[in-house]
Amino acid sequence: MTVDELAHAIAALSLDEARDLIAALQVRLAIDSPEPDWRRMGVIYGAPPLPWDDDAYRPHLLVLRAVGADRARVILHLRVTLSLSVVEAKAAVDAAPCELATFPDRGAARLAADALTAVGATVDVRRAP
Repeated sequence: MTVDELAHAIAALSLDEARDLIAALQVRLAIDSPEPDWRRMGVIYGAPPLPWDDDAYRPHLLVLRAVGADRARVILHLRVTLSLSVVEAKAAVDAAPCELATFPDRGAARLAADALTAVGATVDVRRAP
């Protein structure tokens, strides 16, 4: 299955189904920084899937590099975490050869907007979690 085929399959999922799938895939954040400031960023790195109903356990930092087969997982992660359509998530991934960074001291809507603005994509921030 190609990434595009998987993106189409993801598009057909409800958010609940996507959450189940992301848990099944053991999706993890890929940190692409040689010397990140872990304390400031509040990074959860290599953690198991998080409880989606508890905001305290959501990742505070989203630093993703879309490379190879991982693109499909990143698309799914963006869809669930930022409540994006699969088209928006795929556009963000396709436009992101470098890292997207968001920080915990901003509102969730700003996190989504900032991450997508960094790669030239747009999102209606009212749809962000």
